[in-house]
Amino acid sequence: MTLKYILPKHTKSELAKFLKNDIYDGLKDFINKDDFEKLIDYKERNTKQTVVSIFNNYREIKNSFNDTYLMIQTLKSQNTEWKQYIRWEFIFILSIIKSINFKMYLKVMKDDNLVTIFDNLYKKDNMTARLLENDISFKDIFEKLQYDFDKNILEPISILYHILFTDRKNFEQYLYIYKHYKVYDFLITEEEYQEIINNVNIIDDKLNNIHIIEEKTEFLLRLIEIISRDASNQLNILNKAVEIIQNNNDINFKNVIEKLVNLNLVNKKNEQIFKELFKKNQNIAFEIMDKLLDRFSKNIMRKSMNESSIISLIESYLETNKEEKQQKKNLSILEYMNINITGEIGYKIRKLFYNYYKDTKYYDNMISLLLLSVYDKELNKLFESLEVDIEDIIQDEHQYKIWESYSGGASTKYIYGKDLKEKLAKNTTKPSTE
Repeated sequence: MTLKYILPKHTKSELAKFLKNDIYDGLKDFINKDDFEKLIDYKERNTKQTVVSIFNNYREIKNSFNDTYLMIQTLKSQNTEWKQYIRWEFIFILSIIKSINFKMYLKVMKDDNLVTIFDNLYKKDNMTARLLENDISFKDIFEKLQYDFDKNILEPISILYHILFTDRKNFEQYLYIYKHYKVYDFLITEEEYQEIINNVNIIDDKLNNIHIIEEKTEFLLRLIEIISRDASNQLNILNKAVEIIQNNNDINFKNVIEKLVNLNLVNKKNEQIFKELFKKNQNIAFEIMDKLLDRFSKNIMRKSMNESSIISLIESYLETNKEEKQQKKNLSILEYMNINITGEIGYKIRKLFYNYYKDTKYYDNMISLLLLSVYDKELNKLFESLEVDIEDIIQDEHQYKIWESYSGGASTKYIYGKDLKEKLAKNTTKPSTE
């Protein structure tokens, strides 16, 4: 018979005493005692659980301590001012997650979307409802998380995340340091950020003092992450960041634009900054619109952005990019207008592109792309929204590629213009625009 070693059970008061005495003694060179005990006694208001209640035994506590101690010692050996770049609480809490559920820890390390997931997991608020309804990627991750992990695991870990989010604007930087075990020159302290708030030109000085070219872009990315969580200081710093990507050849502007779009900083509040940018730099303007409509077509940010704002931005972009070479290039942006983009806003965007191309050499290309942007049953609605007569657009002897829907799905097919007109004449059912 094989005997299994069973870890003895301990009361929560015993675990709390062990944490506050033995574990603190090992960390007292780095951590204030009052701050440590405040963290240990933290109580989540919805579940009434504490950090202590998450632990099951001494071993989990010791493992959390060992990882925390090793990380802090490593950072301290690199930079004695390590506390200015990352909070010790962040290190300790991620070490707890690693100790109590390694599978969840690996998921946290690999999937940046979990930041948003845990931030909203047990909140009964409108933001969570909107994300679940409108963001396909969020919904998929959320559902898989609940499938892979029992609520008894998710709930305490979400409590730990709530503690981390007390400094939400620096979360991404902390996680970056934690993953790489290093404090880099391009990272930003709270003191430096306050200086930037007071004088945005300090950003130029910081960039000049970073000697590795790739790290200049990393610095700007970190700064953008911070201002995405700091609405009150966002506009001024964003304006400076946009100025830099236009004038600093060391900056990888494509990476910066992707970050701006992914963090929804191309929005109504900041609209004027980007409208001005569209007039000054066509390459950067194209990159913004490309990333914006890519995300929009995937339903990632459909309702997180004001409808009038995205219409206004597209309008401004097309108005300032009328050269023939830009018209050809912009056909790739029009390709993002696909069957996933429904509702009135989708038809308004299609109308903008129709007006943009209607008197150009790319008119036929535009018509082909627009026909493929909706299902066949929605083509009548498309022509109505374009305010055109089908007889003026569709040529009888020309073949067109369209989406043909059927019970259970849809597929593309080629159809002559004459047959397409007959098909649409029979199709009197107007599609839903919800």
